[in-house]
Amino acid sequence: MDNQAIVELIQNEDYFLITSHVDPDGDNIASQLGLLSIFKELGKHAVIVDQDATPVAYQFLLNDDVIYHQLPPDTRYDYSFVLDAANLDRVGDSVVALIQQGNGVINIDHHTSNTRFGTYNWVEPEACATAIVVYKLAKALGVTLTPEMATRLYAGIITDTGRFRYTNTTLETFEVSADLVRHGANPSYVATQIYDQEPISKLRLLVKVLSSLQSAADGKIHWLQITKSCYDETGSNVYESENMINYATSIKGTKLAILFREMENSDRIRVSFRSKGFVNVDKLAQCFGGGGHAAAAGARIPGTLAEVQQKVLTEACKWV
Repeated sequence: MDNQAIVELIQNEDYFLITSHVDPDGDNIASQLGLLSIFKELGKHAVIVDQDATPVAYQFLLNDDVIYHQLPPDTRYDYSFVLDAANLDRVGDSVVALIQQGNGVINIDHHTSNTRFGTYNWVEPEACATAIVVYKLAKALGVTLTPEMATRLYAGIITDTGRFRYTNTTLETFEVSADLVRHGANPSYVATQIYDQEPISKLRLLVKVLSSLQSAADGKIHWLQITKSCYDETGSNVYESENMINYATSIKGTKLAILFREMENSDRIRVSFRSKGFVNVDKLAQCFGGGGHAAAAGARIPGTLAEVQQKVLTEACKWV
């Protein structure tokens, strides 16, 4: 087990880089910021550098902190913490280059498909979110949870469990969440900030997304699409499309939901998969170079929208 080695490394070192996967989500952002709070409490120096921008829904977690997209000048770091990424490629080429300049990599994650790519690895596939693992790290370090830490980690938990609805929601989920509330996390405030502050552009985008709804495999598969023009016509952006796949997932009889998204300045299509437990979408996504969890996964697949849809739907129909 590398857990104790990670604790000792943090105790003995002072300068760290923190990063996570591209296409940020709630657990990704919350876990990074939660770890940053822990380092501040310990008097350590750390900087977060992510390849992609922070979605608006999670910016309330920043407080006075900053998530950079390029390493600030004259920033020192000896070790890199990679959070919530099943493999190193998931953090993006620009950040991988930074990581390779350090003395080692600490891999903290909860994906079943994690490749244990770190110099040290703390991976708990049974945990509902990486935020749970960061919580345990704080406990192992003897850090007293502050309201800021508690709020950040709680946000990671509720987003990765779909507000405690997904199959990864366990007794541990509620026990840790209760402790975070005990230390200052306000469930109503966090939920309101994430789910009830939607820009009107997102609702306009949703209208277009729902109008694209189609089915396959006798209604066992429902899928949606978002073209680049959808963003232009609604004044929205790719981050506002997060979780729209859930509308397809919620349809009665659906065993597999898929969302296809065109990406700006890219020859790849971003594909999201969701399942209610009938299909292991982690393994399905791996067929296309992606991955994730059994109930939620994704991939970036080269080709036009039509080409990728045909390829993915042909394979997906074999799984239902």
